[in-house]
Amino acid sequence: MYQPSFLQQLAGLETLILGKEGTWRSLHARRTLLDLISFVENASFTHSDHTKFICSNFRLSPSELQERWNNREGIDMPKSEEAFRSQISTVSKCLYQIFSSDVFNYFISDNEAGLSKIDLLLDTLTIYQSNIHDYYCSEILDSVKDQLWSRTYETAELLPEIEALSPYLKSEIWDVLDELNEEKVSYLFHVLKQPLTFNKRRETNMQKLEILQELSKKPVKQDLFMERLKHIAVHTNDYPQQTDNVKRVERLLKVYYQFQSLQQLVDQWKVSNKDIQEAVNNYLRQTTEC
Repeated sequence: MYQPSFLQQLAGLETLILGKEGTWRSLHARRTLLDLISFVENASFTHSDHTKFICSNFRLSPSELQERWNNREGIDMPKSEEAFRSQISTVSKCLYQIFSSDVFNYFISDNEAGLSKIDLLLDTLTIYQSNIHDYYCSEILDSVKDQLWSRTYETAELLPEIEALSPYLKSEIWDVLDELNEEKVSYLFHVLKQPLTFNKRRETNMQKLEILQELSKKPVKQDLFMERLKHIAVHTNDYPQQTDNVKRVERLLKVYYQFQSLQQLVDQWKVSNKDIQEAVNNYLRQTTEC
């Protein structure tokens, strides 16, 4: 059965839903489609220049892509129209695998559950990159690089390891640092770099000892997460309240827990204080009921 390319369908859907005739469509469908178009155009899921070129020009036909590619400055290898047809097919197959073959039916039928499923995928794919070094610091990676494994594992089997490592994601570290006093952080690191004992003075570095004792006190993850969420709410009072933003923050609390960079999400969505407070209240209410 013939299936139009993902990029063809996306271009057609843009006209149908975001054009003049599509103004009656739901705000959810229009907003999710804009996010999907942005994701495809940015093509952060690939390192291939050819794929990035095709995605950033997804509205063009194979012949138009060929003409634009071959007329670029400094082009060293002209490409045929047939080559672009083949590559479009490959890119489309990858995008269908990510978003499922039902992705466009969700928009046409205004399927709330389906659109929310796409939101969830886009939230994840937009925040996180594909390179392992974007997730974890080199020390963690180096500690296991020589470890051999005897078989492959299902994702469900990896959940304890994922949960245990989640606080050490680079995005989480930068999110925390952004909220701290830079001068104090610099001084903290300065003290920690010093030796614990000063041999010449025959003294113990008491402040380093105090700091090490404090570092040994592990905070409760959920309390820390909620405190950071409330901290962000205090600094986002300038945006109008949005019902779908409340749902997004609720989804963040329920599904992602602390896997997301909160500040980046807030900046992206323009979330208001009321959005966050309502989402937190809804989340706590549901948690209590359970």
